[in-house]
Amino acid sequence: MECKILIKGTQKITEDDTPEIISYDSTGTFRTSENDGGKSKYITYLEYDEERADVSRKVFLKVENQSVTMQKQGTETKLIMEKDKRHNCIYATEFGPMTFGIYTDKVIDELTEKGGELHLSYTLSLNGSLCSYNTLDLTVQPF
Repeated sequence: MECKILIKGTQKITEDDTPEIISYDSTGTFRTSENDGGKSKYITYLEYDEERADVSRKVFLKVENQSVTMQKQGTETKLIMEKDKRHNCIYATEFGPMTFGIYTDKVIDELTEKGGELHLSYTLSLNGSLCSYNTLDLTVQPF
């Protein structure tokens, strides 16, 4: 289904910092599908370049079993956020691809066939050193 996607991300360098908040809305698609392990949910939306509003890239999310996989069209970016697990993931930057460690402590999946919300809480590390504390909140609203 076609939908509006509301995205809100926060980042803190230390737990006591005031969070830096990035929020925007986009259009996209949302669908669910049954599989052997239960129900998978797929969200696709457009992410716009901060420097050039006319440049966009599709972001693909797959949500299933307390795990979220994110990929960005045309890049090597592939992030795996799985509750209570750490994954080494590639993230494309303007300087080239980098490998980050992602430890996800919270995956709250409140998505149904009609939309809903997804909440993630995770830390990022680079070369074994903690970089930031992060949250990502997505709201899927059908048109």
